[in-house]
Amino acid sequence: VGLPARHAVTTEGGLFRIDSIPPGKYVLQLSHPILDSLGIGVRSDTVNVAEGQLQPIELAIPSARTVISTVCSPAKLRFGPGVILGRVVDADTYRPATGAEVSVAWTETEVSQTTGIETAPRLRTTTVASDGTYRICGVPPNFTGSLQAALGQAKTAEVPITVAAQPLSIRMLFMPPSVGAAPPAGTRPGAVGAVAGAASPSAAAPGDSVPVPAPSRVARAVI
Repeated sequence: VGLPARHAVTTEGGLFRIDSIPPGKYVLQLSHPILDSLGIGVRSDTVNVAEGQLQPIELAIPSARTVISTVCSPAKLRFGPGVILGRVVDADTYRPATGAEVSVAWTETEVSQTTGIETAPRLRTTTVASDGTYRICGVPPNFTGSLQAALGQAKTAEVPITVAAQPLSIRMLFMPPSVGAAPPAGTRPGAVGAVAGAASPSAAAPGDSVPVPAPSRVARAVI
């Protein structure tokens, strides 16, 4: 942070190196597509760099449990331990789809002495924040449903989603342009956007849960 063009990409072992740093005080910032989709930033404490010094730094990615406790209160988790969150952006401009409604729908099988066995539909909704993030807290574990975002006349496709043993599922949704809407000022004509309704780039396929790496996976650096 504070030094333009001073960055590095971690190796498979979580190692990175940033060199040619002038002496001074600095803060390191960790960026990752998953963290960006959650609206979560990770920064180090202030690091004092002296001339000719090798400074080891460790940055940890928050665990799924930490993320859940940060974004959802216990009251919101009373209906279930699962959480679905991510970001909704315009497919052409990648601008936040502020105010869009995100809904997840699924069915549950209920058994009672009165009605016997019947299937009941369930629906949970939330509103996209100004930075494009959304969160749906308190979904049940081990269910399969569909996720969709809507803003005015524009809707994403219904994206299949499966919540398994991993309580945290992450989805990035791409909103198609509104019907008849003019492109925002400064938008590049003909810009190619992602397919509307697609899952997060970090997800292997629509419907797969994307686990947040455990805190034991850290980025280690020498600057």
